[in-house]
Amino acid sequence: MRSTVFTALLLTAMTACSGQLQPVDASDDDGGEETMPLYVAEAFGRACGTSACHGGTVSPSLTTDTAPGIVGADAAAGGLPLVVLGDLQASYIAIKMLDDSLVDGSLRVGDAMPPPGQTVDPADLTIILGWIATTAPTAGDAGSGDESSGGGAVCGDGVIDEGEACDGTELGDATCISEGFADGTIACASDCTLDVSACTCAEVPADLSHASDIEPLWASSCALTGCHVPDATAPDLQTDAYTTLTEEGSTVLAGADWVVPSDPDQSYVFLKIAGRQAELGGGGGQMPYPPGVLTACEAELIEGWITQGALP
Repeated sequence: MRSTVFTALLLTAMTACSGQLQPVDASDDDGGEETMPLYVAEAFGRACGTSACHGGTVSPSLTTDTAPGIVGADAAAGGLPLVVLGDLQASYIAIKMLDDSLVDGSLRVGDAMPPPGQTVDPADLTIILGWIATTAPTAGDAGSGDESSGGGAVCGDGVIDEGEACDGTELGDATCISEGFADGTIACASDCTLDVSACTCAEVPADLSHASDIEPLWASSCALTGCHVPDATAPDLQTDAYTTLTEEGSTVLAGADWVVPSDPDQSYVFLKIAGRQAELGGGGGQMPYPPGVLTACEAELIEGWITQGALP
């Protein structure tokens, strides 16, 4: 389903929210070869790895189990690398998926993918392309990894290099407040990403209302061009979000409701935000995407609003 809707969705994720994207560390636990996160492999499996497509005889194999093998491999057609981390324009997978306004379509052999008529969740395509675009290459990609010879970033050397959010005690300008929290102490994790586990949110106010407190969050994080707007991805959070969420059942998971007043654990929209959609039998990735578009404290407000009865 390669369309202007998806192109707009990707542009929203990769440009409108680019200031909140955090590079993903592509190295394994030993700092060596590049790996693919499980949630990305699962997105490949759902979007591409069906028995009639890249889960059968079509190369490359893109099931959940086999998709990680494309990292470092070349395309059979065209000879380009299937994935160049951090570079959509050089990744043949992205060239096959994206509109010519975003990549050099002359490098594409055959039709664009996914093929017209194939039902694919745009969220899965955004996960795949977001992973390619925002993943920091390992030091081995940039060179020998030896700083004295001009190699790539070295996590743990106390210097914030390109692709690192922090390094050791060096945090740059990052604070709990800059990351959307109210207070606490921020730290740097061993993989040179920010550790916000000791950051805290402000107390959730009483009597939250959808109109004053929640609708602005949809507008800034979800009701964006190509995302949760009319004729795009359900639910529509632009036209009349309150009615949609509280009076209409989920159109993506039979038997579920978007919001069950006073019960966030049965509210599918909150479970998607919390990454707990599987608890009700749902699938796809955590939303909104990319991570960080909606802060942890904003997610707490949404949970609090539902807990308080989902007032209009």
